[in-house]
Amino acid sequence: MRQRGRTGIALAITAAFALVGAGCTGGGGGHGGDATASAKVRQQAAKVQVNAVSYDDVKAGGVLNYPLHAPITNFNRYQLDGDNVDTIAVMGTSLPSLFTIDGANRFTANPDYLTGEPAVATSPAQSITYSINPKATWSDGTPISYKDFVSQWQALNGTNPNYTITTSAGYADVASVARGATDQKVVVTFKTGVVDPDWRALFSPLYPMSATQSAAAFNGSWETRPGVSGGPFMFQSADPATKSYTFVANPHWWGRKPKLSKIVFKAYPSATAMVSALRAHQIDVQDVGFDLPTYQQVKAVSGVSVRTIGGPDSRALTINGSRGPLTDVKIRQALAMGIDRDAIARAELAPFGIGDAAAPDDHVFLANQDGYKDNAGTLGSYNPTAAGQALDAAGWTLNPTTHVREKGGKPLALSFVIPADTANSTTEAQLIKQQLGKIGVKVTIKPVNATKLFNDYVVPGDYDLTVFSWLGSNFPITSASTIYEPEQPGDNWQQNYSRVSVPQLNTLFKQALASLDTAAATAAANQADSLIWQNVLSLPLYQRPDVWAVNSKLANIGAFGFATIDWTSVGFTS
Repeated sequence: MRQRGRTGIALAITAAFALVGAGCTGGGGGHGGDATASAKVRQQAAKVQVNAVSYDDVKAGGVLNYPLHAPITNFNRYQLDGDNVDTIAVMGTSLPSLFTIDGANRFTANPDYLTGEPAVATSPAQSITYSINPKATWSDGTPISYKDFVSQWQALNGTNPNYTITTSAGYADVASVARGATDQKVVVTFKTGVVDPDWRALFSPLYPMSATQSAAAFNGSWETRPGVSGGPFMFQSADPATKSYTFVANPHWWGRKPKLSKIVFKAYPSATAMVSALRAHQIDVQDVGFDLPTYQQVKAVSGVSVRTIGGPDSRALTINGSRGPLTDVKIRQALAMGIDRDAIARAELAPFGIGDAAAPDDHVFLANQDGYKDNAGTLGSYNPTAAGQALDAAGWTLNPTTHVREKGGKPLALSFVIPADTANSTTEAQLIKQQLGKIGVKVTIKPVNATKLFNDYVVPGDYDLTVFSWLGSNFPITSASTIYEPEQPGDNWQQNYSRVSVPQLNTLFKQALASLDTAAATAAANQADSLIWQNVLSLPLYQRPDVWAVNSKLANIGAFGFATIDWTSVGFTS
């Protein structure tokens, strides 16, 4: 249900879960993935869990009570104060999104807003021509037109510092947005030499020109209440005392009539408060996240279904290849075979009812994204015998007294830096320590202050192993490319925490990001992933689950993974 935005970089997080709405960008839904690879994890993740019911079988009417984590500070999600998961959820009911996304992360032009797939040209520069549905209007009767596109681009392209924007990514690469043959034709032309495979991230959601035509309107006009609607629901009222916002069916909506008559969004101070409200039937849905105590509580609530699917975020072991024995790729390859990633995935996911969990074998695409392929080969399989043989061949022999391998009188000893008091990190580090200990690698776990993990240890490379999560998005290729970029001047590795430059890897990602052909981009990205595996820069451990507690009588809502929600079909079955 959370729709992911475009922030331009991937985001690493250390905690077991995070309430973050915007991830990074990449190459959209791909094609050409290996349908037979890692079949178990694909089967587990490939479907949304929303109690899918046909539109005609959903009861008309009813009120959906939806919890928020905090009051809305700005209903403009492109304004800095509005860049959060709550604003994204609320405004998803009433603003145009030009594309729908299915459970496999495939994009389709939304017929409520576009008459067909946009026309893409590449010469003399990349251009996109959108044809707006002539029925599409804002709730004040103003037609949705090229003017809204022009105004949003001007607000978000970064040229006017008075607009307090979250990011100019994508919009800064556009040279012009202009009227086509009619007001309902929009031509977006990129700057010469720019290729943007993530262009579908632009103009979704689309705000009305009235909200973006000036910096004052952009920054402040939607602070206390949203303006006009362009979706199936529209704002009715706000209650500051209860920190709630009521949206009702939009009578000016031209699409399929929504089943719900009303949605009430209300802020709650904590997950515990939400669970109490769920028990009292004061809310109908709750985003459980990757929070085991909350999961255990909501699972016991009568009349509530827990709906779980593979989410956009992933957990990975990052390996610092810039110091000590880990500078030898053969040692890193031995570690890969000496770590039982499937066992770690099962240990972390089984408590959430995912008993057949398996570690992903692709660094770029997750299991329920079209384009996923098993690129791991033998390095992705747990094989301590082969790992030991590789270490023997590299000259690291086992000391029978200490059961630690040595070379030149020095032990094969690694530091594993983790954030203190983080249950997931502790469990994962202990499992990896035990597994590597079986092949003669000594691992010392070093818990550090979570707020200092990145600045004091990961970024400067003061670690051998560490583990954290990456927030994902509907655009995976750019996301992955930012994690493996080469070193920049001044020992600046940006998000490449492995601190290893692989020139061919960088070339392949550039090739993928320079292609508007989805199949070609996906193929290049999977070639890049094969190189990531060969160089063992990081090891995917598991895909974090998207977990929702939902009123059992609700249909077409719950755990969407990568998919977008159709608010017209959400409703009650009885």
